[in-house]
Amino acid sequence: MNVKKTTFVWILLVLIIYSFHIKVDALPIQTIRIAGDNNYPPYEYVDKNEIYKGFNVDIMRAIAIELGIEIEIIPMNWYQAIGALEKGEVDAIQGMTYSQQRGESFAFSDVLVVNSQAIFVLKETNYIAELQDLRGVAVGFQAKDISEEIVSSIEGIIPVAKNNQEESMEALLRGEVEAVIGNRLTGLYISQREKQFDEIKIVGEPLYATEYMAATLKGNTEVLKLLNMGIEIIKKNGTYDKIYQKWFGEIFQDKTGLWKKLLAITMLILLITIIGAVFTINWNRQLKKEVFKRTYELDKINRVLKKRKYQLEHSNRLRGKILENIIIGIITFNPNQRVSAFNKAAEKILAKKVEINKDWKDLELDKILSPTALKKVMKGEIWRENLEWDRVGSIKVYVECNLIPIRDKNDEVEGFILLLRDYSEEKHLRDIIYHADKMQSLGRLAAGLAHEIRNPLTAIKTFVDLLPNKFESLDYRKKVIEVVPKEIQRIDHLVTLLLDYARPKPRTCKFTGLRSLLNEITNLLSIHLKQKNIEFIYEIDDITLWCDEQQIQQVLVNLILNSIEAIGEKGKIVVSAMEENDEAIIKVIDNGCGIPSEALNKIFDPFFTLKPKGYGLGLAISFQLIEDNKGRIEFSSKVGEGTIATLYLSIAKGGENNESQYTYY
Repeated sequence: MNVKKTTFVWILLVLIIYSFHIKVDALPIQTIRIAGDNNYPPYEYVDKNEIYKGFNVDIMRAIAIELGIEIEIIPMNWYQAIGALEKGEVDAIQGMTYSQQRGESFAFSDVLVVNSQAIFVLKETNYIAELQDLRGVAVGFQAKDISEEIVSSIEGIIPVAKNNQEESMEALLRGEVEAVIGNRLTGLYISQREKQFDEIKIVGEPLYATEYMAATLKGNTEVLKLLNMGIEIIKKNGTYDKIYQKWFGEIFQDKTGLWKKLLAITMLILLITIIGAVFTINWNRQLKKEVFKRTYELDKINRVLKKRKYQLEHSNRLRGKILENIIIGIITFNPNQRVSAFNKAAEKILAKKVEINKDWKDLELDKILSPTALKKVMKGEIWRENLEWDRVGSIKVYVECNLIPIRDKNDEVEGFILLLRDYSEEKHLRDIIYHADKMQSLGRLAAGLAHEIRNPLTAIKTFVDLLPNKFESLDYRKKVIEVVPKEIQRIDHLVTLLLDYARPKPRTCKFTGLRSLLNEITNLLSIHLKQKNIEFIYEIDDITLWCDEQQIQQVLVNLILNSIEAIGEKGKIVVSAMEENDEAIIKVIDNGCGIPSEALNKIFDPFFTLKPKGYGLGLAISFQLIEDNKGRIEFSSKVGEGTIATLYLSIAKGGENNESQYTYY
């Protein structure tokens, strides 16, 4: 039994070895020349001991072992490696980031790793946060690298090409460039190795995440097939994972032993000895001159950089002071609706803490603003609304809100700005003036009503005076029963009209019939029209407005009273209305004395009046009330012929009633 088992095992081993040799012998190529970058750590680089190492190098060596072929790896500058491949001097490049442009010239193997690029700047740099901030800035990058494509895709960048990423990082430290675009892991590796973490930082999100693969010229299918075969084998047998862990799992941990430190010290002593033996006094003198020259140039550049830094810091401080000291609240949001910047005024108006990266809903703005507000601004529309809400302590706050989209160079919405203006004091003063104007109009109405009320009171007084003498008279009592209730009802009607006009009502937009509104105004002003013998005409189709009924009533009363005063005695006032382009156009026309042309552009100014005893507030208030209702008012007039006041107001639509709950004035 044991002999059979042993025989079976030997036969199985012979078959495996035989099949492996068949597979290897079938390979068409036994030696491959592969180029690689000599300074692209941790992927591939020549270390201080002139040893070529890195992730790519280990991968290629593992493939050579698994396939039983010879791979000659040749380190060189990156642009030389590209040139060697294009000329056919090498069969492949062991590591290249894929791009559409490169895909037109080269064929790529299976994926080795996914790369990303990053922006590297000095620690004190605070004006660069993303790619768009690099316009007008000197940017270093590795020539022929994928970072060159990124730099060339942004207009306005001042490109500074270097042989490799390490030279670009050194240029950043010297001040030759203000930023570097390069491989993220390579930059971190160099920064740690050179102990530059206190001087250099990464800003923004990872850029251009792309696949990193071996590359051949298009058409070289044999080499590409071999590379893909080797990659597949080392991934299956676990060799790839070990190499990946070695270079990327603990990429920045220095595990150099004591012997390496001793070797470094020995090499340093040896280097100092060689330098001391080689350099002569003459060379020292030349070196001093060159150092002096370079020092002078660096000092000059340093002075320029310090001046520029001061200007930038001054500009940043000025912008910061402006933002913090304006009374308008400003909050900017990114495309994810999170806070990217704000000022103290915004916190004061909202009466809550605002923090960077705080969500729109965390600030409860979705409860304060209209539900359509966010949708409109994300579509690129400007949204405006006047809001009213209660603060702690039952204090009402009136705030004008604006949402304005922020667009990128492609006119796509990349965020938005919320502007908040607290106009509570302004509204309080406006309400005072509004009330004063209404009281003035009320006084004018009351003066006319007083005479009208006196007539029924006189009739009632006459019946009361006759009561002692005529009480027994049946005719007298019938007359009292007939006349007195009518006269009392007449007085009650007049007082009701006056109270209805004077009584404050909640200010809100609603559907308002123009004809019914003019009927009320006619009842209110009928006494004045009769007293002045003025013909009042309004025959209009019924138009439904979307407005604050009380405010529009006050505007029309002011305009008609002005017309009555302009006519004096015996005249005509005509009110007409028509619909045009979703607007109601209402005209109040009189044949009064008219307004001088030089005064027409001043009539809406507060306290400007042509009346001997006027206050100059009526038309100023009317103008503001019309604007609050999203309308406009215009005047035309000729002295001696009359005046035309034209109002433009919104016609009610089906969906507007839903918005009324969010609109307050």
